[in-house]
Amino acid sequence: MNFYKISILLGLTIVLVACSGLNIESSPTTISSTLPSSVPEPSSTIQPTAAIIPTETLTSVSNHCSQQTIPADYMGSIPPELYAGKLIAYSSDSEQNSDEIYVSNWDGQNKQNITNHPASDLNPIWSPDGKDIAFQSNRNSPLTVSCNGASDECMYELFVINPDGSGLRQITKGWTFHPTWSPDGKRIAFLGAFKSDLSPNPSDPFLYDIFVVNSDGSNVHNLTNSPGYYGEPLWSPNGKRIAFHSGELATYPKSINIINSDGISLSAFSDLQEYEMVWASDGNFLLFASQSNNSNGNDIYRLKTDLSGIEQLTFTPDYHKDMITLSPDGKWLAYHSGASYPKDQAFCDQIRVLNTATLQDYFVYNARDIEQTTVDENGNVPLYSTLSISGIVWNPDNSQLLFRQYFQIDFIFGEFSGVFTIRLDGTGLKHVNDGNGFAIQP
Repeated sequence: MNFYKISILLGLTIVLVACSGLNIESSPTTISSTLPSSVPEPSSTIQPTAAIIPTETLTSVSNHCSQQTIPADYMGSIPPELYAGKLIAYSSDSEQNSDEIYVSNWDGQNKQNITNHPASDLNPIWSPDGKDIAFQSNRNSPLTVSCNGASDECMYELFVINPDGSGLRQITKGWTFHPTWSPDGKRIAFLGAFKSDLSPNPSDPFLYDIFVVNSDGSNVHNLTNSPGYYGEPLWSPNGKRIAFHSGELATYPKSINIINSDGISLSAFSDLQEYEMVWASDGNFLLFASQSNNSNGNDIYRLKTDLSGIEQLTFTPDYHKDMITLSPDGKWLAYHSGASYPKDQAFCDQIRVLNTATLQDYFVYNARDIEQTTVDENGNVPLYSTLSISGIVWNPDNSQLLFRQYFQIDFIFGEFSGVFTIRLDGTGLKHVNDGNGFAIQP
């Protein structure tokens, strides 16, 4: 298996969609205005931290390195017609340029470079209807190689392009991070960065606000109007609200926030050190990871979006959990659980799934399982010095996960990454391509 060498990445996506005909065109046709801040200050209500609700149905394992898998009778067959005619979009290094956006068939055939630009093009995200791909690019910056964070030399802005490479248009002017489409595809929320004297770090003089822009680049609105540190915005399933977390210097330090998409009303759930969030499919809950006191890791919780209470879903605080993602049918929560033990014990770096009804926790994949899928020309398994899972998304049939894995092979300089699929019961591990990231179309 050949893998592309990667540079520092912002976050990359693999997405499925039905499409055909690849015609390359790279001239932008629409440019939005710069980021304004001319909307009313949101009214706000701070909610005190609620007591954690006991769970009577808890059956999750106490040893999070357990390899108990989902029983076979839980898993149905995969309808092959789900993948007929589908395409994937992803970002990867090219031989001539920095990162490019590619589109190919599901099996990796008919790969096409749809951006074809010397700059770094990252993080492709399909629109809900599958007709557009949003991505970040630093093509207007002095420094056009891959870079991380905001700087004067390297500015990532938001662009949209058709899956065949035509219709390129610029959506934002200014530092743009974590773009996400609204459920109806008419708007995009994102994190905008700008220089501020309020930044406590002289080497990083940037603060952030959360913005919403129409998908054609018009009508940019600053929702938060309070420069600080924010996490990525998350649209509610009905598109009426946006959840995000704030940190030091933001509106409410260490809080989970829910704001109307018009920016008028904001509520905050205070004193929660939230790491990642995802909306439940009915919009009534937010699921997130939060660190317990005096623990090395964190646990997963479920917060009612009326901010009336929290339910704890896992009870293994010494394990760090991230990459939380909910299945399309809302029945399963997949996540990454990491814990590295001394050399005389097992390596525990896993993908796991939690049944949201029973709270039963199951093993899916361990990072070292990759050693069973790759061999050299002599049939030998490489010795890996670095293994890490980065990014998990669901296939639309609820029975498979796509994930990215970084690794470094001994005696070879640099890190590599590959994208794999695996069934929820831990079977059918398959290498998909050598791209660098992904998010799947609903």
